[in-house]
Formats: sequence, structure tokens, C-alpha cells
Amino acid sequence: MNSRGFSFVEMLIYVAMSLVTMLAAYLILMNNTQNYVGTIERVDMEQELLRVESQLKRLIQQGLNVRSGTSASPGPEGWIATYNSVGTTTLATWGVFQRESQNRRVGSVDSRIRNTGLFFMPPTVSGGVEKEGVLFIDQDADADGRVQASYGNSYTGNMVSLRVYNPRVTGTIPSVQRLLSIDVELRVRYFPANHPKATRCFRPTGCSADSRGREESRSFTVLLRNNDLGPNPFNPALRETALGKIYFFPDFILGD
Repeated sequence: MNSRGFSFVEMLIYVAMSLVTMLAAYLILMNNTQNYVGTIERVDMEQELLRVESQLKRLIQQGLNVRSGTSASPGPEGWIATYNSVGTTTLATWGVFQRESQNRRVGSVDSRIRNTGLFFMPPTVSGGVEKEGVLFIDQDADADGRVQASYGNSYTGNMVSLRVYNPRVTGTIPSVQRLLSIDVELRVRYFPANHPKATRCFRPTGCSADSRGREESRSFTVLLRNNDLGPNPFNPALRETALGKIYFFPDFILGD
């Protein structure tokens, strides 16, 4: 600098340094913003997985007369099957059973029986468009006894896969075995809001690196507490449980 002010070269240097400083500040801000958004997305995924885990535990642990395996039609004896959605592309029913639910009515300690259906639709590709996997749960809210996979019931999207495994049963005689617990593994995948839907991939395998989004998984064990205690107390033909009339009611249905 001289007595007449800044030279042209000095001004160019000053502008260049200012631009470098502004660019560095912008990059730091963008990086922090992306980290923040990524943290929020991960928290949202973990909360969603926790919600699904809590719902499955709440419903399955109320099951009565539940066996390990499959059945052609629901009845007094329900079932939960081992299942792995990886490699499949069709809707599957992995559980149908009756559960005991309390009448939430002033002065009432009665309970009702409700059918419960558990379904899973794996991720698919249709017309070049990826479709998310969906977990469906029908709690028979209308009390018509029918259960089906429907978006009118409870459902969870963004699913990648579902695995139901390691059933534990009572005794060794299949005709009288009851399911004591089952392990469940859930995988979900989420994408930023600005991620184009056309490039989102939900399949467990075969997705490119820029189409996989963020993935989280959760594994847990569901204890069938009512099923462990004994047969359905509402069926007179079956004996009472040796432990007495002890049943759990986390699932409420509004009474008349």
C-alpha cells in the first residue's frame, strides 16, 4: 500500500483471500448442517424401530394358544412362523393368533378376545421403480374376526427386510407345544427429503452406493407371557393354568 491507497494487485489479493475465507466458512457450515441432518434422520429411524418393536411385543405377548409353525386358517390355536423376507417378493403372512385384551371401561376388569394378523410385503421393483417393504399389523379393531394386510390398518414402510427366527417352545410333543418366545430382526432404510424417489432402493442387496440411503436394524426377543402361563381361559374345554388366573393387559380396547 502507498500514500495513494491500495494498488490493483493488492485489491486482487484481498478479494481472493476473502473468497477463500468465505468458501471455507461455507464448507464448514454445510458439513455441520449435513451432520446435524444425518443425526436427526438416524434418531428418527431408531425411534421408528423402537415403536415397531414395542407394538410387536405388546401384541404378540398377549397371544393365547400360539404354536410355532403355520396353519391354513386361524382358529382357537394360532401360530407364528419362522420367516426370512430376503430373496422373496410376495406378501407373506407370518402370524395369525388370538390375543386377550382388556375392556377399558370404568369398573370393569373383563377382557375380550381379538384376532391378530402379522404380514410382510418385501421390497419389489415394478416398472423400474423401487417399492419399499411394508410391515402390516391387523389388530381386528372392528371385531369382525377377519385379519388382512391393508393400509387401512397399522403399517410401517421403509422396510428392507424382516426375519423371524429361533422359536422356543414348551416340551417335545408337537401336538401340545406352546410358543414361549421368538426372535425378530427388522431392517429399515431412510433417505433425505431431497433424495429423488426414482433413485431410492430398498432391496437388501443389489443397490448402488448412492441409492441405499441410511440403514438401521434392530433385533429383539418377544416373550409370549400369556401363552407361557397356560391355555385360553375363555375356552371351557381347556384346563385352567396351574399358576392361576394371571394375565397381562397392555393392549386396551374401548368397551361399550
